Amino acid sequence: MCGICGIWSPREQASADPAEAARLMFFSLYALQHRGQESAGIAATDGRDLRVVRRMGLVGQVFSEPDLGVLTGRAAMGHTRYSTTGASKIQNAQPFTVRADGLGELAIGHNGNCINAREIRDALADEGVHFVTSSDTEVIAQAIAHAPGTSWDERITHALPTLVGAWSLVLLTPTALYAIRDPLGVRPLSLGRKGSSWLVASETSAFDTIGATFVRDVAPGEVLRIGDRGPVTIADLASHERRGLCIF
Repeated sequence: MCGICGIWSPREQASADPAEAARLMFFSLYALQHRGQESAGIAATDGRDLRVVRRMGLVGQVFSEPDLGVLTGRAAMGHTRYSTTGASKIQNAQPFTVRADGLGELAIGHNGNCINAREIRDALADEGVHFVTSSDTEVIAQAIAHAPGTSWDERITHALPTLVGAWSLVLLTPTALYAIRDPLGVRPLSLGRKGSSWLVASETSAFDTIGATFVRDVAPGEVLRIGDRGPVTIADLASHERRGLCIF
């Protein structure tokens, strides 16, 4: 299992600390450390670009004060890794980023397994997509980046129904944060709030440690987009799937 979390603060919420979102993710990752102890990473955005720091090691070893200082922006996401698919090495550390033509960058944090990753990877490779890791997370990211559509909403909702497995995802772009669970709801993901900021995390302990409040669980198959207007469900991948919940 891995730990994933994310935060989106509205544009009008000013902070004296330009890296406040990343700092909150740092403390949230501490609460999720037990979910993955091989590597940790945080991605942040200022609405224009994504900045990422990821290294091997525990949360307290990975991030220094200068690291957090460069992760400026009002939105961020974090990940602690326990490897299931892909070796335990820096190339497979998350968040992983991809760039899509016409849309820019996307960062992804993934908890779970995509059991048809090899088939998707082979199909994308046949189309000329180049892979740099052995992780199924990169496969998911590239599937989204190369899906049809003129927006991230369209590409995400087109690509995700092709995935088979048990997973939850946090995605970050310069314009939105996404929280997504597989159709069976096997892997957990919750929605929280701190003031006017919205948060997501694998476990509500990540909310407790920063003084946020649990709002609800992300529903099985729900594709939740969080922007300045708050969370909006943009798709339901579950349709009539049965549920198969797992606390991890």
